[in-house]
Amino acid sequence: MGTMPKQPTFTASMRMVILHGKEPFLMSRYTDEIEAALSKEYGEVDKIIFDGATTDLATVLDEIRTLDLLTRHKLVVVDEADTFLATKGTGSTSNRKAIERYAESVVESATLLLRATSWRPGKLDKAVANIGLVFKFEPLSESDSVRWCLGRCTKEHACTIEVEAAQLLVQKIGLTLTRLDSELAKLVAMVAPKNIISKEVVIE
Repeated sequence: MGTMPKQPTFTASMRMVILHGKEPFLMSRYTDEIEAALSKEYGEVDKIIFDGATTDLATVLDEIRTLDLLTRHKLVVVDEADTFLATKGTGSTSNRKAIERYAESVVESATLLLRATSWRPGKLDKAVANIGLVFKFEPLSESDSVRWCLGRCTKEHACTIEVEAAQLLVQKIGLTLTRLDSELAKLVAMVAPKNIISKEVVIE
């Protein structure tokens, strides 16, 4: 089946991260991994999420720079980051330019996570790579999705799905991991307490 796509590694030292891709399940999972890495280092982390299509630059930067007496670290998330960066800020300066400047002098008590489905690479990517990570995740292929089902079933549901069953599930449901995970949960409930999902169960 070949090798699975590259997986990112997140550390608590990262002060900026850019995640872009069109698989919501992976976006959510990688965000959780970032939060987990920060929580392991700093304890409870305050996570704030902004809609980049409607939020202004000052609001985001104020949140990053405002100290929270109850938590040691913040995770500030900006969704629709491509739209956010393309927006003009004060005067004629774009938000992208302002965030590029921020990347050169980040706040140590916060990590800024930019999330987007589409992304235009540029100077910001190089600046972020020095203090964090820029990661693009591709939708999984059919064979990758089958292997994902096999692993997900074992790790998350303590259940085994046969290869032919996983192949049929992917053929019927498609490659969207959120939908596949939902269907796996239903199949696990169907076969319990047997904990083996066969092709026949998927057909049923």
